[in-house]
Amino acid sequence: MTGRLGWAGPRPWLVAFALLGLPLCLALALIVPFGEVADESAHMLRAVALLDGQVVGHRETVTYSDGVARPAAGVTLDPAWEVLSRGRPPAPHANPVPEPMPAPGAPAFLPLYTIGTYFPGFYVPAALGIGAG
Repeated sequence: MTGRLGWAGPRPWLVAFALLGLPLCLALALIVPFGEVADESAHMLRAVALLDGQVVGHRETVTYSDGVARPAAGVTLDPAWEVLSRGRPPAPHANPVPEPMPAPGAPAFLPLYTIGTYFPGFYVPAALGIGAG
């Protein structure tokens, strides 16, 4: 073989990403408030659950604000963490939410849906950061 292992200069896709993608990512990171991304609070709860020793989520049946009972994967934590993880409360008029939301102070099941089943290794850095904080 006569091909070279290295590359002579930056590839066009790398330059395009550096010029377009990185500034956009930085701008969005600064513009979007904490707790306003669709599943950000669920990822935080998953990290807190890992810190609490819950390596994998479990399933329970939850009744939602639309009156339908559905199975959901989640974790058992103090609901105060759920309140802290959001920028504003859920909107039951837009999406069904678990009802009633338990009061902070005693552990309760918090549905995380598919996030409750994600590989726990992804949440170790976040859990260590929350634990250190």
